[in-house]
Amino acid sequence: MESLWTKAKNLIKDKDYKATIPVLKELTDKVEAIYSNQSGKLFSFNHILETYYYAYFMKDVSQLEYTEYAINSYYRTLGFCQMHTDKHIDAIKSYEKALKWNPVDLDTYLQLAELYKKVNNLESLRKVTFESYNFLCSRATMARFYRNLGFYYLEKYEPELAAVLYKYSNIYYETEFATKELEFIAKAIQKDIPEYSLKYMQEKLVEKNIPVGPNPDTIGITYRVGQIELEAGNAKEAKECFMMVYDLTQDDEVKVILEGLENK
Repeated sequence: MESLWTKAKNLIKDKDYKATIPVLKELTDKVEAIYSNQSGKLFSFNHILETYYYAYFMKDVSQLEYTEYAINSYYRTLGFCQMHTDKHIDAIKSYEKALKWNPVDLDTYLQLAELYKKVNNLESLRKVTFESYNFLCSRATMARFYRNLGFYYLEKYEPELAAVLYKYSNIYYETEFATKELEFIAKAIQKDIPEYSLKYMQEKLVEKNIPVGPNPDTIGITYRVGQIELEAGNAKEAKECFMMVYDLTQDDEVKVILEGLENK
């Protein structure tokens, strides 16, 4: 298994996506065969945090079992390679299998959104973007959430709302893509994009039932998992959680905790 996974990753480094696909198919087939007869709920989480996200947001507090092999990552990577070789239907199926093994994998949701943008499947783009919301816990991913919705509303011929979303995304994390899209909108409507106030932008988002910030529950869970990991002596995992919380909140208490973890 490890040799197949290593081979796939090396081919991806060389951007030989076509050659990677049969390697990953062989790998996923082998792993599926191993788990096919196992009963119970079996998941392929990538981080301890995902276990807590799953239990809370999917309202599942039953006993969970975890795979030895990272089958979620295998399928996500397969979908990525299929997308890059224009095998779009196959890619969607692979991403769906990745989410079956890990329903809270943000990377899969984000890649699936990129695929739906590529094939201009707007309603699926909107759906998967909102499905990813509860798992966003960084300024960069919040910005991506708003950029994806900006793309959606621009394609839906609502340029002002798209401009608001792209500007709002840049508040979280400024990107060249959002800035270029704003320039495109300005040319299309033949006037400069106004300097919207924060209040105005948030009102526009609320009108469309778009959240104006991260889910407080997500931040709370991430902080609590950081505490649990710290108490368990898992400094690396704790630091990762607290860094995500601090990135979004700039909270002084969290900053002090991170400073204490700096050399651990």
